Amino acid sequence: MHNKVMTSFRLLCLKALWCFGLFFAVHTQAIAASQAAGSLKPPEVLRLGESVQLQGAVRFRYWGFHAYDIALWVTPGFEPARYKDHPFALSIVYARHIDLNDLVERSLLEMSRHKPVSPEQSQQWRQSLTQALRQVAPGDRLTGIFRPPHQAEFFFNGKLTASLNESPLVPNFFGIWLSEHTSQPDLRKALLGLSNHKGVVNGW
Repeated sequence: MHNKVMTSFRLLCLKALWCFGLFFAVHTQAIAASQAAGSLKPPEVLRLGESVQLQGAVRFRYWGFHAYDIALWVTPGFEPARYKDHPFALSIVYARHIDLNDLVERSLLEMSRHKPVSPEQSQQWRQSLTQALRQVAPGDRLTGIFRPPHQAEFFFNGKLTASLNESPLVPNFFGIWLSEHTSQPDLRKALLGLSNHKGVVNGW
């Protein structure tokens, strides 16, 4: 009887240690992910000025898979509730291969959450985004710099790909991540600094 009790006690202790180890590993990963997403300032964001600062940075996982690290860089006086009234930069470092056509079509799909888009407008936006974006592989960085009301510069690994001055395309594109209509509200809150969420955001 005594041996059975001791065995059960040891099993409980081992289980508790395993749970603690798992929690510590996840917590450490979240901290590392947050640091990886926002510790380095891409050179292109300095086009907003030397005073540009990090507002939020997270690692985004989609259905459990690491999709990308994303960071929002802003200028002094930035107001999250009025993000469209301020210049800012969104920088994304991808963790997987994504074809250019898939990236463009996904962007169009997400933007349609703001307002229905006509076939003619959709085709025009498709052409503009095909010029601005690029096929990505793990480690590639896409950065968009927004200047109100509807101007943007796009960079691929630090090199300028396009300058757009289109409404409502430009605001709607950045709204994929920052609008209240986004499909990933936890990611939005983390980027805008509206939550205490740090490290990893899981999406679906």
